[in-house]
Amino acid sequence: MTTVETSNWESSFFESAREQFAAYFLSFAETTNDQTLMEAEYPNFIVAATHFWNTSNHTNLILLRDKLHTFMDLRGHWEDSITFLNWAIDAASEMNDWKNVARFTHDKADILNQSGAFEEAESLYKKSERMYSDMNNAEMALRSRHMRSMVVRARGNLAEAENLCESVIADAEQLGLFQWLAHPYYVRALIARDRGQYSQAEHWIQQSLQKLSETTEQIQIAQCYHFLGELAFLQQDYSEAASLLEISLNLSEQMGILRRIASTKRLLGDVARLQRQYEKALVCYQEALTLVNDLGDRPQIGRTLLSLGQLEYARNASAPAIDYLKQAKHLYQSLGDPRGIVATCFMLSRIYIREANWLLAANELADGLVAGFRGGLTSYQILIGAIRRWSKW
Repeated sequence: MTTVETSNWESSFFESAREQFAAYFLSFAETTNDQTLMEAEYPNFIVAATHFWNTSNHTNLILLRDKLHTFMDLRGHWEDSITFLNWAIDAASEMNDWKNVARFTHDKADILNQSGAFEEAESLYKKSERMYSDMNNAEMALRSRHMRSMVVRARGNLAEAENLCESVIADAEQLGLFQWLAHPYYVRALIARDRGQYSQAEHWIQQSLQKLSETTEQIQIAQCYHFLGELAFLQQDYSEAASLLEISLNLSEQMGILRRIASTKRLLGDVARLQRQYEKALVCYQEALTLVNDLGDRPQIGRTLLSLGQLEYARNASAPAIDYLKQAKHLYQSLGDPRGIVATCFMLSRIYIREANWLLAANELADGLVAGFRGGLTSYQILIGAIRRWSKW
C-alpha cells in the first residue's frame, strides 16, 4: 500500500469516526433533559456542532441547535450560543428556510438582550419583525415587537417602549390574538415601576394575571407574583412581599423553574435582610447561590453576589462586602451588562464614602456613569430607578 493510499484510508476512517461522533451527540441531545449530564458533555456538543458546520450538514446543525438552545441559555453559554445562532442563520439561508432565519434572528436578539447588548438586540428584533411581516406571520411579528419594547425600556426610552406596548396591544386585539395581551401588560407594569408609579404597576400586572389565568402559562404567572412581591418590597411592605414571593416560589418549584426559584429565594433574602433577619437572609442567599452556580446562570450569580455584599455592609463588614461587590462587578463587566455594572459601582461608592475613601468612591461613581452611558442607559429615570431597586440598604 502506498503512502498516498494510506493517507486516503486514514482520512476516510477519521472522517467516518467524526461523523459517527457528531451523530451520537445529536442523538444524546435529543434524548436527555438531564442538565448535569448535558453540562458534562457540553464540550462534545460543541465539537459535534462544529463538525456539522464544517461539513455543511445544515439539517443536523439546526436540529442540534434547537435541542441545545434552552440549555445553553439557562447555563449562560451565551458566547457559544451566538456563534451557534450565526451558523444556524447561515444554514437556514442556504436552505432558503426564511421562517427559521427569522426565528434564529429573534433568538439571537434574545441572547444579546440578556447580555446587555441592547442596541444590537433592538436592531435584530426589528429585522425579525420585518421578516415575519413579509411572511404574513402576524403573531410572530408581534412577538418580536413586544420583545423590542423590553429592550427599548432597558435602554431608558420609556415613552417609546410604552408606545410599542400600546401598538402590540392594539394589534393583538384587532387580530384576535388575545393570548398575547398578558406580555405587553407585563412590560407596561415594568415601565410604571421604573417611573415609581407603583399603583399603576400593580394595575398592569393584575391585568396580565387576569389574562394569564385563561392560559397554562404557569411560568409567567410565577413571574407576575414575583413582580408583585418586588413591588411590595419597594414600598417597604415586607410581610406582603414575603407572602407574594412565597406564592411565586411555590409555583416555580411545582414547574421546576430553577432560575426563577433562585431569583425568588434571593429576593426573599433581601426582605429578610431589611428586616434585620441576617441569618435567615444568609440562608436564602446561599441557597440561591448554590442553585445559580449549578446552573451556570452568570447574571443571577452576579445579582446574588450583590445581595451578599449588601448583607455584609448591613452587618458592618466592609471588607467582605467589597469582595462580593467586586466579584459581581467583574462578572457584569464580562457579560457586558451595564445595569449590573452601574449598580455594583454605586454600592461600592457607598462603602468607600462611609470609610471616607473619597478617591475610590469617585472612581466607582465614574466607572458606573461611563458604563451606563456606553450601555445606552441615558435616561435619568431608568438610572435612578435601577439604583433605587438594586441598592436598598
